Amino acid sequence: REGAYDYIKKPFKLEEMGIAFNNAVERVQLVRENKQLLQALKDAHDQLGVIKKEENKSNQIDGHFPRKIGHLNFFSTNLPSLAFLERSKINERNFLEELKNISGLKKEGLLTEGEFKALKAHLIKAMEIHERRLRKSR
Repeated sequence: REGAYDYIKKPFKLEEMGIAFNNAVERVQLVRENKQLLQALKDAHDQLGVIKKEENKSNQIDGHFPRKIGHLNFFSTNLPSLAFLERSKINERNFLEELKNISGLKKEGLLTEGEFKALKAHLIKAMEIHERRLRKSR
C-alpha cells in the first residue's frame, strides 16, 4: 500500500476508477498546497522575527515602539490582516466570525458553491472598505 491512494477490488467499475483517480489527484494537490502553505508560514515567521528585532532595536534607541506587527498580512495582499479580522468590538462587525458562519453554512449544504463564493467576495470587499476607513481615521 506504500504510495497507493486507494484500493480497488476486482472486477472494478469504470466509475470506481474515476472516483479513485479524482481522489488521488485531489490528495496530491492538497499535499502540494500544504507544502506551499507551510513554506509561507515559515517565511511569515521569519519576517515576524526580523520585525520584532527591529522593534526591539528601535525601542532601545529612541524609546519609540512602532506597531508594525499588528498590521502585517502574511497570506494575501488582497485580504485584510489577521489583526483586523480578529479585532472585535461590540459596535464593530466581526468579519472572521461572519466568514466562519458562511463556511459552516456551506459545509452543512445550506449554501451552494456559487452562493458561498458570492458571499465570501462580498464579505472580503466589506472588510477592505472597513479597513480603509479605519486607516483614514487614524
